[in-house]
Amino acid sequence: MEEAVPYTLARGYERGFVNFEEEIVFLVAGDTIASTIPLEGFDFSEDDLECENCGARIQCSCRKPVKCRFCGERVQGGIP
Repeated sequence: MEEAVPYTLARGYERGFVNFEEEIVFLVAGDTIASTIPLEGFDFSEDDLECENCGARIQCSCRKPVKCRFCGERVQGGIP
């Protein structure tokens, strides 16, 4: 969990922490880890947006408008 990056997720998931080294996604409900799933099937990119307010990343495949699900801030540079 220490190496995990906070992410706003697509594919029907709300938010989670992604550990690319261990290839695990920790799904979060409130302040609790609700579940863990394998990274397989998720599509991440170095171009994924980053929230300027809290630093969480936003998966490219999220729909507009792009809003950080960690702090609620609207993220500039939305998906074309």
